[in-house]
Amino acid sequence: MSGLSDDTKRIPFIVVHRGGQRYLKECLDYAAANKHQVVLLGDCSNQKYEGINIYWHDHSDFGSEAMHQFNSFYQHFSTNPFEYERFCFERHFLVYEYARRNHLDSFFVMDSDVLLGKMSRNQREKLRGCFGEHDAALCWPEKQGKMEWTVSPHFSWWRIDALKDFLNYLLEIYQENLHILKEKAAWHRQNDLPGGICDMTLLYLWMESGRKRVMNFCSNDNVDLGIDMQYKTDQENSRYLVKDRIERIVFRKGRPFYINKENAALIPAFVIHAQGDAKRYMGMLSKGRNSSIERKTIDFCERVKSVTQKILCYSRSIIN
Repeated sequence: MSGLSDDTKRIPFIVVHRGGQRYLKECLDYAAANKHQVVLLGDCSNQKYEGINIYWHDHSDFGSEAMHQFNSFYQHFSTNPFEYERFCFERHFLVYEYARRNHLDSFFVMDSDVLLGKMSRNQREKLRGCFGEHDAALCWPEKQGKMEWTVSPHFSWWRIDALKDFLNYLLEIYQENLHILKEKAAWHRQNDLPGGICDMTLLYLWMESGRKRVMNFCSNDNVDLGIDMQYKTDQENSRYLVKDRIERIVFRKGRPFYINKENAALIPAFVIHAQGDAKRYMGMLSKGRNSSIERKTIDFCERVKSVTQKILCYSRSIIN
């Protein structure tokens, strides 16, 4: 598969995920309902989600010597758990190995907290033109603070040789230029900030290196592609209208649209990124609703659930 064909059903969207969380099912079902072909590199807990347009594979079948080599050099510089951050790196190796074995020239990769909508004809034509001039496309805010160093892979497109180059870059940094990462990690510690080094950091450094031609899906020039950074955000950091730190998505005949904050034009929402605790809203959005009352109800139910779990854990500790 090369570039963007006229038949978008033939383009694979690859998801790497461990676990059988509800939001993963909502992600997969929504993409499949919109006629996208989704490849899930998962585990035994989510094999049950395989179905029409959803193709499950055990991610452990796609390990490689390069991934094992990276793991031998990996050092953890993050406030997030070790296994979580390392798997975020490993997923890029797993995707590459799947693509290599299946002879894919190019492909999309998306996170499991993304809702993938229908692509309009204009969006498809623009993407086809952009891909002819680039080797990869990812998402990043055009304005970044000191040491932010963020390029997000929540929705990305790759030529296979570009992904291979990124993997080589990872190995080079962790073997030969670890001081670059240590500098950023030290800055986080000095300023008492969470986070540190993650795959988004390395994607940023790779993009800045200029080794490949990388497009920003979330630049102002690409606002009409309908690809967002995140659903929960503020107006300054979004190209679409935001209200109460939530993107103002409207629905027309069940189809989601963003509102261009510059001219109020409706833009088909191709990608909705429900990052963090916004995952709880994916079911609502996938059913064609974006109600503040419903979000508050969902938030209340989550708080009740959390308190109940804490009470149960406390009760068990007393009994035991």
